[in-house]
Formats: sequence, structure tokens, C-alpha cells
Amino acid sequence: MTQRAAQATAPVYFVQQTLKGGVAFGYFASLQGRRQCHSPQGGNGTVPGAGLQAFIDVRLKPDADSRSFLAWAQDNPAVRDAVHVTGPYDYLLNVRVPGMPALDALLHQLKTESGALQTQTRLALR
Repeated sequence: MTQRAAQATAPVYFVQQTLKGGVAFGYFASLQGRRQCHSPQGGNGTVPGAGLQAFIDVRLKPDADSRSFLAWAQDNPAVRDAVHVTGPYDYLLNVRVPGMPALDALLHQLKTESGALQTQTRLALR
């Protein structure tokens, strides 16, 4: 019985040690097809490494109001940061979404609701 108990708790111990040691920042489990995430840091429910992180360059339409764009970005939960930048684009967005369908929907919203004329998207690999 003791050996069975030790085998059952070994995965829990492994996860605890990797989280504590900074090797992992969170984990997920697929339970009946639904992704469940856990972050030891708590916070807004995002788990570092869970889902997709992307950086989106945004060029606004000539008649678009930057204050309206920033209000849209602030109200959108996928947008983690919006930075006014120099160069051919007006803003750089740092976003986190659950997956590709959500990123596609966000890009559609950018072009139909926020005043964006053009976007360029890069995915974070690490």
C-alpha cells in the first residue's frame, strides 16, 4: 500500500518541484476535451506559455482617432499592452489568446472595430 501511495504522489511532487524551481511556470490538463490551466502566481487567469502570445503591428486608418483605438485596446481582454511606436506602424500590441481561432477573431475585430487599416502579426515562440 505504501509503494502505491508513493507512486500516486510522484507526479504531484514532480509538478510542485518544477514550479518551485522555476523550470515550469504553469501547466495544463485536458479533461474531457476542455483545457484546464493552473498558474501558481494566480492573477488574471493567463498562464505563461498557455495559448498563443503574439505581437501585432497596427497601422491606423488616416481618419482613426488614436484615443478611441487605445480605449478599444484597453477594453479587450486579449490585449496585454499597446505601445505607440515609430516607423511604418502606429502601435505595437502584445496579445495573448487561447489559440489560432481566437487570434483570427481578434485580427478581424482589429480591422472592423478598432480603426486599424493594416496589421502585421508575429507569434512568440518562447
